[in-house]
Amino acid sequence: MKVGMTGGGTLGHILPALSVYSELPPETDVFWIGRNNVAERKIIEDKKIAFYPVCSGKFRRYFSLKNFIDFFKIIISFFQSRKILKTEQPSVLFSKGGFVSVPVAFAAFSLKIPVITHESDTTIGLATRLIAKRASLICTAYESSAKVLSRVNQALIVTGNPVRKELFNGNGKKWRMENKIGENEKLVVVLGGSQGAQKINEAIRKDFPSIKDKCHLILQTGKGKKDSNFHCENYQEVEFFEEDYADVLNASDIVVSRSGAGAISDLKALRKTMILVPLGLEASRGDQILNAKKLMEANEAIVVDDYSLIVENINTLLQDSALAGNLSKAIEKEKITDAGKTIASLIMKVGNNEFFSC
Repeated sequence: MKVGMTGGGTLGHILPALSVYSELPPETDVFWIGRNNVAERKIIEDKKIAFYPVCSGKFRRYFSLKNFIDFFKIIISFFQSRKILKTEQPSVLFSKGGFVSVPVAFAAFSLKIPVITHESDTTIGLATRLIAKRASLICTAYESSAKVLSRVNQALIVTGNPVRKELFNGNGKKWRMENKIGENEKLVVVLGGSQGAQKINEAIRKDFPSIKDKCHLILQTGKGKKDSNFHCENYQEVEFFEEDYADVLNASDIVVSRSGAGAISDLKALRKTMILVPLGLEASRGDQILNAKKLMEANEAIVVDDYSLIVENINTLLQDSALAGNLSKAIEKEKITDAGKTIASLIMKVGNNEFFSC
């Protein structure tokens, strides 16, 4: 069977889709339609997946002249995608969301290719809203989002969020030894998302010296955001975790992270003690705020919306082992679904015309 995949804009769309890809039968012929971004393309092609770049445009929820320009980019992307799909003739298209996926999905609709889409967040992204009505099947991470989408399409299954199997193979002990971090030394890992987060970077650099004797901290800054002039004991910066991502997470005691659905799913799967710093409404539709709120209400994470309080909350967890333990125990009570395998199975069923919604 031939399967098309699409999604992008951030790695939060791409990495979960690759988790699904890894669960497809080995003989499945897979190709990807995405934006012509070097980092995204490399991650996909490293998996030996054929990659087709298309023009990408983004619709912003506020007035911007870029919306006018991007409207034409979206039209171009539709025709580019249609040409690719006509040539490749997949049995099914899997969309993981992001602005690049919308014209690809609509091109598939125009060719009567069935489309499966997946929504990761507690709220519904614009891409999913546009695709949902005509999708052959909608997969969601949460019951709340499924309830909203059921108003436009009854072909719904709550699958949870896909998590990469490689995460469970990380060797934290070996990584600690290689980086000269003691077995009993507390390791704090700070993630700003695939793009990094300058406000988080600045807050950590400003306040970490006050707790440098209590832990070792690694800050993922994002590309081009390392500060070569900042030096501190028990502190290091990296632009982006690549091959050692699973090792670093497994080695960590506390993780500070944005609250995108993908990041949360990874950290919950590894039962990590979390401090979440959600993107605010000025930079998102509010999905990260609601994701974080859900975990806070379940006592699974500490949520910080004031950057100046990040290090203070790290210090609290370092000093209060009972609090840190309670956060991890709350996550352990939650059942982790094998969403990647479930979605891969559904892709095969839809592609073989074996799926019938109730």
